[in-house]
Amino acid sequence: MPISAKQARINPLEWLAASRIPVGPMSVTGLSSTDLINHVLEHALSSPRKTQLIMPVNAQLFVMAELNHDFRDCINRAEIVCPDGFSIKLACRWLSFRNVERLPGVDLVTGLCQAGAQRGLRIYLLGGKPGSAEETANRLRADFPNLTISGIDCPPFGFERDSNLLALVLQNLIDAKPQIVFVALGAPKQEFLMDRFLRELGVPVVMAVGGTFEMLASRVRRAPNWIRSIGMEWFFRLMQEPRRLWKRYTIVNAQFLFICARYAIKSTR
Repeated sequence: MPISAKQARINPLEWLAASRIPVGPMSVTGLSSTDLINHVLEHALSSPRKTQLIMPVNAQLFVMAELNHDFRDCINRAEIVCPDGFSIKLACRWLSFRNVERLPGVDLVTGLCQAGAQRGLRIYLLGGKPGSAEETANRLRADFPNLTISGIDCPPFGFERDSNLLALVLQNLIDAKPQIVFVALGAPKQEFLMDRFLRELGVPVVMAVGGTFEMLASRVRRAPNWIRSIGMEWFFRLMQEPRRLWKRYTIVNAQFLFICARYAIKSTR
């Protein structure tokens, strides 16, 4: 069983780096959900230190990282890269012969809020479809009454390309003084925004959460546990939104398998 940074009495960043598992174009954090949540909360609630970025990854982001070197570098600069998708769990087993725990972003969000609520955690919700962040905030307040939601912002599409709008979004976030920011702007926009701008704001933890707000707001149904346990959550999602997701879950999955096969062959030479 992996030991915690506190047990090991080492620098937390060194501990995180030591937990990384190389898998294709990226390296994934191989911690349990318990160890990860404990570490993130300890960092978020302690005196201000260097911002830590959390980027959950799935097959889609794996393929993006392989095809786009800028995105690859962005992902690999993050302090924590979680195996969000079942595909990444399989890739770790195939390419590095390591069995890692799958850490879906939606579970990490609720886990952090649940554990942090009793310790006065302050969070900020950035992005999501119009209205979904407010609905998510209402759900989190109902589930975790002691949780502090210090701000909600759903900026207009393309705000990151308008210097005035971007400055306003960043200033609102600074003024709210959150300890964790959940960023739901979709990949790769959210990851680039976090790496280029949010890292410099002095917020202890910033996490990419993709479509998590829509799930927590019950706008998108999540697959039952038994479907998730066999790695078929992607098919459940595809059946809900076939027009939007067919390309992602057919072409991208095929690309993912091809890339994994290429890395596996390369490793045997």
